[in-house]
Amino acid sequence: MSKLRFVESRRPDWLALQMLVERLDEAPGSLTPDEVRRLGPLYQAAVADLAYLKQYYPADQLVNNLQTIVTRAHRLLTAHATEAASPAPRVWLRPLARAFMVAALLYGLGAAYGSWAWLRQDPWGVRALTPPVRQLARELQQSRWQSERTGSEDAVSDATGSPEVSGPSRTLNAPELSAYVLTNNVRVAMLAFALGLTWGLGTAMVLFYNGIILGALGAAAARGDQAALFWSVILPHGVVELPAVWLAGASGLYIAGALIRPGPYPRLPLLVRHARNMVPALLTVIAMLVLAAGVEGFISPRPTLFSVEFKYALAGGFTLIELLAALLVFAPVVRRSASGRR
Repeated sequence: MSKLRFVESRRPDWLALQMLVERLDEAPGSLTPDEVRRLGPLYQAAVADLAYLKQYYPADQLVNNLQTIVTRAHRLLTAHATEAASPAPRVWLRPLARAFMVAALLYGLGAAYGSWAWLRQDPWGVRALTPPVRQLARELQQSRWQSERTGSEDAVSDATGSPEVSGPSRTLNAPELSAYVLTNNVRVAMLAFALGLTWGLGTAMVLFYNGIILGALGAAAARGDQAALFWSVILPHGVVELPAVWLAGASGLYIAGALIRPGPYPRLPLLVRHARNMVPALLTVIAMLVLAAGVEGFISPRPTLFSVEFKYALAGGFTLIELLAALLVFAPVVRRSASGRR
Protein backbone atom coordinates (compact mmCIF):
# COMPACT_ATOMS: atom_id res chain seq x y z
CA MET A 1 0.00 0.00 0.00
CA SER A 2 1.33 3.43 -0.96
CA LYS A 3 1.85 6.11 1.65
CA LEU A 4 -0.92 8.28 0.20
CA ARG A 5 -3.52 5.51 0.25
CA PHE A 6 -2.46 4.47 3.76
CA VAL A 7 -2.79 8.01 5.10
CA GLU A 8 -6.14 8.58 3.37
CA SER A 9 -7.57 5.35 4.83
CA ARG A 10 -6.30 5.95 8.36
CA ARG A 11 -6.57 9.74 8.78
CA PRO A 12 -10.29 9.72 9.84
CA ASP A 13 -9.45 7.47 12.81
CA TRP A 14 -6.48 9.65 13.79
CA LEU A 15 -8.67 12.75 13.73
CA ALA A 16 -11.36 10.96 15.74
CA LEU A 17 -8.77 9.91 18.34
CA GLN A 18 -7.40 13.45 18.50
CA MET A 19 -10.89 14.86 19.06
CA LEU A 20 -11.69 12.37 21.84
CA VAL A 21 -8.33 12.98 23.52
CA GLU A 22 -8.89 16.74 23.50
CA ARG A 23 -12.34 16.31 25.04
CA LEU A 24 -10.98 13.88 27.64
CA ASP A 25 -8.28 16.40 28.55
CA GLU A 26 -10.69 19.32 28.85
CA ALA A 27 -13.59 17.52 30.58
CA PRO A 28 -12.95 13.89 31.62
CA GLY A 29 -16.62 13.18 32.25
CA SER A 30 -17.87 14.55 28.94
CA LEU A 31 -17.38 11.36 26.91
CA THR A 32 -20.39 9.13 26.37
CA PRO A 33 -20.13 5.37 27.09
CA ASP A 34 -19.94 4.66 23.34
CA GLU A 35 -17.10 7.16 22.95
CA VAL A 36 -15.23 5.64 25.88
CA ARG A 37 -15.56 2.19 24.32
CA ARG A 38 -14.38 3.57 20.97
CA LEU A 39 -11.37 5.28 22.52
CA GLY A 40 -9.51 2.03 23.22
CA PRO A 41 -9.62 0.56 19.69
CA LEU A 42 -8.74 3.96 18.18
CA TYR A 43 -5.72 4.29 20.46
CA GLN A 44 -4.52 0.75 19.79
CA ALA A 45 -4.93 1.20 16.03
CA ALA A 46 -3.01 4.49 16.16
CA VAL A 47 -0.14 2.79 17.99
CA ALA A 48 -0.01 0.13 15.25
CA ASP A 49 -0.14 2.82 12.54
CA LEU A 50 2.70 4.72 14.23
CA ALA A 51 4.85 1.59 14.28
CA TYR A 52 4.16 1.08 10.56
CA LEU A 53 5.08 4.66 9.69
CA LYS A 54 8.27 4.52 11.78
CA GLN A 55 9.33 1.40 9.93
CA TYR A 56 8.67 2.56 6.36
CA TYR A 57 8.69 6.39 6.58
CA PRO A 58 10.81 7.24 9.63
CA ALA A 59 11.78 10.74 8.46
CA ASP A 60 8.29 11.88 7.50
CA GLN A 61 6.71 14.73 9.46
CA LEU A 62 3.57 12.61 9.73
CA VAL A 63 5.42 10.37 12.20
CA ASN A 64 5.95 13.28 14.58
CA ASN A 65 2.33 14.42 14.26
CA LEU A 66 0.92 10.98 15.00
CA GLN A 67 3.48 10.47 17.79
CA THR A 68 2.13 13.59 19.49
CA ILE A 69 -1.44 12.29 19.37
CA VAL A 70 -0.48 8.81 20.62
CA THR A 71 1.70 10.16 23.45
CA ARG A 72 -1.03 12.50 24.62
CA ALA A 73 -3.63 9.73 24.50
CA HIS A 74 -1.38 7.37 26.47
CA ARG A 75 -0.71 10.00 29.14
CA LEU A 76 -4.40 10.80 29.60
CA LEU A 77 -5.53 7.17 29.62
CA THR A 78 -2.86 6.21 32.14
CA ALA A 79 -3.73 9.13 34.40
CA HIS A 80 -7.44 8.35 34.11
CA ALA A 81 -6.81 4.72 35.11
CA THR A 82 -4.50 5.39 38.06
CA GLU A 83 -6.01 8.51 39.58
CA ALA A 84 -9.64 7.48 38.99
CA ALA A 85 -11.66 10.30 37.49
CA SER A 86 -14.55 9.20 39.71
CA PRO A 87 -13.11 7.44 42.78
CA ALA A 88 -16.38 7.20 44.72
CA PRO A 89 -17.14 3.70 46.01
CA ARG A 90 -20.27 3.53 43.86
CA VAL A 91 -17.94 3.14 40.85
CA TRP A 92 -16.79 -0.28 42.04
CA LEU A 93 -19.59 -1.40 44.37
CA ARG A 94 -21.88 -2.54 41.55
CA PRO A 95 -19.26 -4.69 39.76
CA LEU A 96 -18.16 -6.02 43.16
CA ALA A 97 -21.76 -7.01 43.94
CA ARG A 98 -21.98 -8.88 40.64
CA ALA A 99 -18.64 -10.56 41.35
CA PHE A 100 -19.89 -11.56 44.82
CA MET A 101 -22.89 -13.32 43.28
CA VAL A 102 -20.60 -15.14 40.86
CA ALA A 103 -18.30 -16.18 43.73
CA ALA A 104 -21.23 -17.48 45.80
CA LEU A 105 -22.55 -19.34 42.75
CA LEU A 106 -19.18 -21.00 42.12
CA TYR A 107 -19.01 -22.11 45.76
CA GLY A 108 -22.61 -23.33 45.62
CA LEU A 109 -21.98 -25.31 42.44
CA GLY A 110 -18.95 -26.88 44.09
CA ALA A 111 -21.03 -27.81 47.15
CA ALA A 112 -23.75 -29.32 44.97
CA TYR A 113 -21.19 -31.37 43.06
CA GLY A 114 -19.46 -32.45 46.27
CA SER A 115 -22.77 -33.65 47.72
CA TRP A 116 -23.65 -35.53 44.54
CA ALA A 117 -20.16 -37.02 44.22
CA TRP A 118 -20.18 -38.34 47.79
CA LEU A 119 -23.70 -39.74 47.69
CA ARG A 120 -23.08 -41.42 44.34
CA GLN A 121 -19.47 -42.25 45.24
CA ASP A 122 -18.40 -40.74 41.95
CA PRO A 123 -14.75 -41.77 41.44
CA TRP A 124 -13.65 -38.40 40.09
CA GLY A 125 -15.39 -36.42 42.81
CA VAL A 126 -14.22 -38.62 45.70
CA ARG A 127 -10.63 -38.66 44.46
CA ALA A 128 -10.69 -34.85 44.30
CA LEU A 129 -10.99 -34.79 48.10
CA THR A 130 -7.81 -34.91 50.14
CA PRO A 131 -7.30 -38.01 52.32
CA PRO A 132 -8.15 -36.16 55.59
CA VAL A 133 -11.42 -34.92 54.11
CA ARG A 134 -12.33 -38.41 52.89
CA GLN A 135 -11.57 -39.78 56.37
CA LEU A 136 -13.77 -37.16 58.06
CA ALA A 137 -16.58 -37.87 55.63
CA ARG A 138 -16.39 -41.62 56.27
CA GLU A 139 -16.48 -41.08 60.03
CA LEU A 140 -19.53 -38.87 59.75
CA GLN A 141 -21.31 -41.39 57.57
CA GLN A 142 -20.33 -44.47 59.58
CA SER A 143 -21.77 -43.08 62.81
CA ARG A 144 -25.16 -44.36 61.67
CA TRP A 145 -24.46 -47.72 60.09
CA GLN A 146 -22.04 -48.80 62.84
CA SER A 147 -24.70 -48.20 65.48
CA GLU A 148 -27.16 -50.21 63.42
CA ARG A 149 -24.69 -53.07 63.04
CA THR A 150 -23.83 -53.24 66.74
CA GLY A 151 -27.35 -52.48 67.96
CA SER A 152 -25.92 -49.86 70.30
CA GLU A 153 -28.45 -47.10 70.93
CA ASP A 154 -25.90 -44.75 72.51
CA ALA A 155 -23.27 -45.10 69.82
CA VAL A 156 -24.15 -41.65 68.53
CA SER A 157 -24.23 -39.20 71.41
CA ASP A 158 -26.63 -36.31 71.65
CA ALA A 159 -25.22 -33.05 70.29
CA THR A 160 -25.96 -31.24 73.55
CA GLY A 161 -24.33 -33.85 75.76
CA SER A 162 -20.73 -33.82 74.61
CA PRO A 163 -18.44 -31.95 72.27
CA GLU A 164 -17.54 -35.29 70.75
CA VAL A 165 -19.43 -37.61 68.45
CA SER A 166 -18.88 -41.06 69.92
CA GLY A 167 -18.78 -44.25 67.92
CA PRO A 168 -17.69 -47.87 68.44
CA SER A 169 -14.45 -47.44 66.52
CA ARG A 170 -13.27 -43.87 67.08
CA THR A 171 -14.09 -40.57 68.71
CA LEU A 172 -14.64 -37.71 66.30
CA ASN A 173 -13.88 -34.40 67.95
CA ALA A 174 -16.27 -31.64 66.89
CA PRO A 175 -13.69 -28.82 67.14
CA GLU A 176 -11.38 -30.88 64.94
CA LEU A 177 -14.11 -31.25 62.34
CA SER A 178 -15.04 -27.58 62.49
CA ALA A 179 -11.44 -26.44 62.31
CA TYR A 180 -10.66 -28.53 59.25
CA VAL A 181 -13.73 -27.39 57.35
CA LEU A 182 -13.67 -23.64 57.95
CA THR A 183 -10.70 -22.25 59.88
CA ASN A 184 -8.49 -22.68 56.83
CA ASN A 185 -10.73 -20.14 55.11
CA VAL A 186 -8.39 -17.38 56.26
CA ARG A 187 -5.79 -18.83 53.94
CA VAL A 188 -8.42 -19.66 51.34
CA ALA A 189 -9.74 -16.08 51.37
CA MET A 190 -6.34 -14.54 50.74
CA LEU A 191 -5.60 -17.14 48.08
CA ALA A 192 -8.92 -16.48 46.35
CA PHE A 193 -8.09 -12.77 46.26
CA ALA A 194 -4.50 -13.13 45.07
CA LEU A 195 -5.39 -15.60 42.32
CA GLY A 196 -7.43 -12.90 40.64
CA LEU A 197 -4.09 -12.20 38.92
CA THR A 198 -4.59 -15.46 37.00
CA TRP A 199 -7.42 -13.78 35.07
CA GLY A 200 -9.78 -15.15 37.73
CA LEU A 201 -9.23 -18.82 36.87
CA GLY A 202 -7.41 -19.60 40.11
CA THR A 203 -10.04 -17.75 42.13
CA ALA A 204 -12.83 -19.76 40.50
CA MET A 205 -11.01 -23.03 41.20
CA VAL A 206 -10.44 -22.17 44.87
CA LEU A 207 -14.11 -21.29 45.39
CA PHE A 208 -15.40 -24.35 43.55
CA TYR A 209 -13.06 -26.79 45.28
CA ASN A 210 -13.82 -25.51 48.78
CA GLY A 211 -17.49 -25.84 47.96
CA ILE A 212 -16.85 -29.48 47.06
CA ILE A 213 -15.34 -30.09 50.51
CA LEU A 214 -18.29 -28.66 52.41
CA GLY A 215 -20.81 -30.36 50.13
CA ALA A 216 -19.19 -33.78 50.54
CA LEU A 217 -19.00 -33.50 54.32
CA GLY A 218 -22.58 -32.25 54.51
CA ALA A 219 -23.79 -35.19 52.42
CA ALA A 220 -21.82 -37.64 54.56
CA ALA A 221 -23.30 -36.14 57.73
CA ALA A 222 -26.81 -36.42 56.32
CA ARG A 223 -26.30 -40.06 55.37
CA GLY A 224 -24.93 -40.79 58.84
CA ASP A 225 -27.81 -39.04 60.63
CA GLN A 226 -25.36 -36.40 61.85
CA ALA A 227 -26.77 -33.45 59.88
CA ALA A 228 -28.18 -31.59 62.90
CA LEU A 229 -24.91 -31.88 64.83
CA PHE A 230 -22.77 -31.12 61.79
CA TRP A 231 -24.60 -27.94 60.82
CA SER A 232 -24.90 -26.77 64.43
CA VAL A 233 -21.10 -26.84 64.54
CA ILE A 234 -20.64 -25.27 61.10
CA LEU A 235 -23.36 -22.63 60.74
CA PRO A 236 -22.75 -20.25 63.70
CA HIS A 237 -19.39 -19.20 62.33
CA GLY A 238 -19.95 -20.45 58.78
CA VAL A 239 -22.63 -17.85 58.00
CA VAL A 240 -19.98 -15.21 58.70
CA GLU A 241 -16.93 -17.02 57.39
CA LEU A 242 -18.34 -18.18 54.07
CA PRO A 243 -19.56 -14.73 52.96
CA ALA A 244 -16.10 -13.45 53.90
CA VAL A 245 -14.55 -16.02 51.57
CA TRP A 246 -17.03 -15.11 48.84
CA LEU A 247 -16.20 -11.43 49.30
CA ALA A 248 -12.49 -12.19 49.03
CA GLY A 249 -13.19 -14.24 45.91
CA ALA A 250 -15.32 -11.42 44.52
CA SER A 251 -12.42 -9.02 45.11
CA GLY A 252 -10.18 -11.38 43.15
CA LEU A 253 -12.70 -11.54 40.30
CA TYR A 254 -12.97 -7.74 40.33
CA ILE A 255 -9.19 -7.49 39.94
CA ALA A 256 -9.36 -10.05 37.14
CA GLY A 257 -11.70 -7.68 35.32
CA ALA A 258 -8.81 -5.24 34.88
CA LEU A 259 -6.92 -7.97 33.01
CA ILE A 260 -9.82 -9.43 31.04
CA ARG A 261 -11.60 -6.23 29.99
CA PRO A 262 -9.35 -3.20 30.50
CA GLY A 263 -11.29 -1.13 27.99
CA PRO A 264 -9.27 1.85 26.74
CA TYR A 265 -6.93 1.83 29.75
CA PRO A 266 -3.46 0.26 30.08
CA ARG A 267 -3.74 -2.95 32.11
CA LEU A 268 -1.11 -2.30 34.78
CA PRO A 269 -2.36 1.12 35.97
CA LEU A 270 -5.94 -0.15 35.91
CA LEU A 271 -4.89 -3.22 37.91
CA VAL A 272 -3.32 -0.97 40.55
CA ARG A 273 -6.50 1.11 40.70
CA HIS A 274 -8.70 -1.98 41.11
CA ALA A 275 -6.44 -3.33 43.86
CA ARG A 276 -6.66 -0.03 45.75
CA ASN A 277 -10.44 -0.05 45.40
CA MET A 278 -10.55 -3.45 47.10
CA VAL A 279 -8.78 -2.34 50.29
CA PRO A 280 -12.10 -1.63 52.10
CA ALA A 281 -13.45 -5.00 50.97
CA LEU A 282 -10.39 -6.85 52.27
CA LEU A 283 -10.55 -5.02 55.61
CA THR A 284 -14.18 -6.17 55.83
CA VAL A 285 -13.08 -9.74 55.08
CA ILE A 286 -10.51 -9.64 57.89
CA ALA A 287 -13.06 -8.27 60.37
CA MET A 288 -15.57 -10.97 59.43
CA LEU A 289 -12.95 -13.71 59.79
CA VAL A 290 -11.95 -12.43 63.23
CA LEU A 291 -15.60 -12.52 64.33
CA ALA A 292 -16.05 -15.99 62.87
CA ALA A 293 -12.92 -17.24 64.63
CA GLY A 294 -14.26 -16.02 67.97
CA VAL A 295 -17.58 -17.78 67.44
CA GLU A 296 -15.81 -20.91 66.27
CA GLY A 297 -13.49 -21.03 69.24
CA PHE A 298 -15.95 -20.24 72.03
CA ILE A 299 -19.44 -21.24 70.84
CA SER A 300 -19.47 -23.78 68.01
CA PRO A 301 -17.64 -26.64 69.79
CA ARG A 302 -19.33 -26.22 73.22
CA PRO A 303 -22.62 -28.15 73.25
CA THR A 304 -22.69 -28.28 77.06
CA LEU A 305 -22.91 -24.48 77.21
CA PHE A 306 -24.80 -23.69 74.00
CA SER A 307 -27.65 -25.79 72.70
CA VAL A 308 -28.21 -26.70 69.07
CA GLU A 309 -31.23 -24.40 69.02
CA PHE A 310 -29.15 -21.47 70.29
CA LYS A 311 -26.53 -22.07 67.62
CA TYR A 312 -29.12 -22.10 64.86
CA ALA A 313 -30.67 -18.92 66.26
CA LEU A 314 -27.24 -17.29 66.37
CA ALA A 315 -26.61 -18.25 62.75
CA GLY A 316 -29.96 -16.75 61.79
CA GLY A 317 -29.14 -13.54 63.65
CA PHE A 318 -25.78 -13.19 61.91
CA THR A 319 -27.45 -13.78 58.55
CA LEU A 320 -30.02 -11.07 59.23
CA ILE A 321 -27.31 -8.60 60.26
CA GLU A 322 -25.34 -9.33 57.10
CA LEU A 323 -28.41 -8.81 54.91
CA LEU A 324 -29.16 -5.49 56.60
CA ALA A 325 -25.54 -4.38 56.20
CA ALA A 326 -25.62 -5.28 52.50
CA LEU A 327 -28.82 -3.26 52.05
CA LEU A 328 -27.28 -0.24 53.77
CA VAL A 329 -24.19 -0.40 51.56
CA PHE A 330 -25.76 -1.20 48.20
CA ALA A 331 -29.19 0.46 48.34
CA PRO A 332 -27.81 4.02 47.86
CA VAL A 333 -25.79 2.82 44.88
CA VAL A 334 -28.86 1.24 43.30
CA ARG A 335 -30.92 4.39 43.89
CA ARG A 336 -28.26 6.66 42.35
CA SER A 337 -27.94 4.33 39.38
CA ALA A 338 -31.71 4.30 38.84
CA SER A 339 -31.98 8.09 39.10
CA GLY A 340 -29.10 8.48 36.68
CA ARG A 341 -30.99 6.47 34.04
CA ARG A 342 -34.07 8.70 34.23
